[in-house]
Amino acid sequence: MSFETQEPRWEVINNFYDDLDKSITDYFNKEKISYGEIEIGMMMMKEKILQQKIELMHEFLKSKDAETTSGTKTEEAVERPEPKDLYK
Repeated sequence: MSFETQEPRWEVINNFYDDLDKSITDYFNKEKISYGEIEIGMMMMKEKILQQKIELMHEFLKSKDAETTSGTKTEEAVERPEPKDLYK
């Protein structure tokens, strides 16, 4: 089994960071949000991302298990749809 590594899409990451930074700045100026509230919001987002990773791993392992038990085990990558509520 071979594992391919993919270079992060830095332009997308930097754009996402800039949008996130702008959103936090807007909340700071409009809502007078505190650093503690920002930290709690970021912690909640980190937990949500972790939950989504766990769900993805579960789906992957479940589908691998189904492939193995049905006798159709292959080494080729099988494209699977993302979970319904990913990052929502």
